[in-house]
Amino acid sequence: MNIKINFLTCSLFLISSYANAQEHFFIYAKHSDNSDDKTTIVNYIGEETDVVIPKSVTTIEHGAFAGHHLISVTIPESVTFIGEMAFSYNNLTDVTIPNSVIYIGQGLLETITSKM
Repeated sequence: MNIKINFLTCSLFLISSYANAQEHFFIYAKHSDNSDDKTTIVNYIGEETDVVIPKSVTTIEHGAFAGHHLISVTIPESVTFIGEMAFSYNNLTDVTIPNSVIYIGQGLLETITSKM
């Protein structure tokens, strides 16, 4: 039993570390004082194909993840808005849109080269 608990703790730590490591690949909207508004992603500049969106995010802007060869995206329950073509031109095989999303723009997954 201790091994399982330690493994679970280790796994959660690794998942958390992975998500935090991706943090600097997100381009956020700016507040009037030029600080990052970590509730709104406007672009992704990473090369990872499996992306975990931070729990602070409520808005994914238009085309934010377009054309990045993504395979999977984890979207947290905090997200309520996903803009037009936000995940277009990718290779997505695994994405779940949570029930919290109240707006999904047109062409969200347009022209996906998918293996689904």
